Amino acid sequence: MAIPLVSQAQFVSAIQQIIPKAWAIEVFDDFPSDDDIVRYGIYVSDIHTVSRTPYKLAVNLGGNIYLAIDQIRIVYVSYQDDVHQIDVNGYISGLVDYTMTGDTYEFLDGYFQRDFTQELYYGTNSEKHTWTFQLTRLEFQ
Repeated sequence: MAIPLVSQAQFVSAIQQIIPKAWAIEVFDDFPSDDDIVRYGIYVSDIHTVSRTPYKLAVNLGGNIYLAIDQIRIVYVSYQDDVHQIDVNGYISGLVDYTMTGDTYEFLDGYFQRDFTQELYYGTNSEKHTWTFQLTRLEFQ
């Protein structure tokens, strides 16, 4: 079984590149549990392969080709009426077709399907935006 094509560290680096440093929004690679008390910032989970199924062409021809789906979660914890909230939402949603600074290829190159869902939770004075990215790739063995 092959590993995902991108790592948690690469996601952290990409987010640090796209979020303006003047905004002072920290990016953390320690992902909180649902009941942790967290500070303002962006949290990135580990990336895992959550599904691996034989590809229809491989089934027909007897090959070893699989569809693998990698999943990663990103959480943005902000306060209500945060002036950067709309921009941060756009930046993180835009990761599906982002090209890293200095690179000539897309950040998620190798994934032929890139989807995400987004959830919003309102707290007393805070907001929690959660993206779950589902990244589909072909895996050959």
